[in-house]
Amino acid sequence: MGKWYHSILPPGTWLYKKAWDFYFYKIKDVRGKLRARIQAANPLNVDLGAGYHEYEGWIATDYPIFDATSAEHWQFYFGTKKVDKFLSEHVFEHISYKQVEDTIALASSYLKPGGTFRIAVPDGFNPDMDYIEWSKPGPISDDHKIFWDFGNLTKILERHGFRVDLIEYYTFDGKFMSKDFDFTNGNIRRSKTKGFLYKAPYKGKEYVLPEYSSLILDAYKL
Repeated sequence: MGKWYHSILPPGTWLYKKAWDFYFYKIKDVRGKLRARIQAANPLNVDLGAGYHEYEGWIATDYPIFDATSAEHWQFYFGTKKVDKFLSEHVFEHISYKQVEDTIALASSYLKPGGTFRIAVPDGFNPDMDYIEWSKPGPISDDHKIFWDFGNLTKILERHGFRVDLIEYYTFDGKFMSKDFDFTNGNIRRSKTKGFLYKAPYKGKEYVLPEYSSLILDAYKL
């Protein structure tokens, strides 16, 4: 059953969107409240694309409240405030290469020297064909745009002033490499090292990818 006001403002219409934006952004002032939290935080640790997850000591952000590809959004929320740590788990596969580059460049400009940016994405060098089918851009993961590997992600980070420390990844020839890590630089759920088990429904069945791995790295601002 729809809401009572749907007969006046049908969902999906231009007027409905305008009314929702006015309520959400002006009356509830979610952007203003997020900006106040960012400005007050010390240390300032920001999770980009957090979805429904919010970790203690971290400020969760997500689109469309905060569009990490938009310089205007960064300026509005941060101003002259510098960030201690960034975190982004399984976000960069959902946006274009240019958007990833824009986000990394903006994050670098707002990160303190020596600050960290922990990133996790599906690993394009994983030798498990089931993993590849589930993770690559295509009919199953139709919202995925890029398949990252340690090489192409490292290059883009180094180009924007980061030193990269690889934590969990597969090599070109499919060898798994890892080092033990804690959550000081951010919590990563989808990790083979941490024993993550991936389950998902597809075409009426539940598929399981045991020992699910991610490409995980820490990028340090030089």
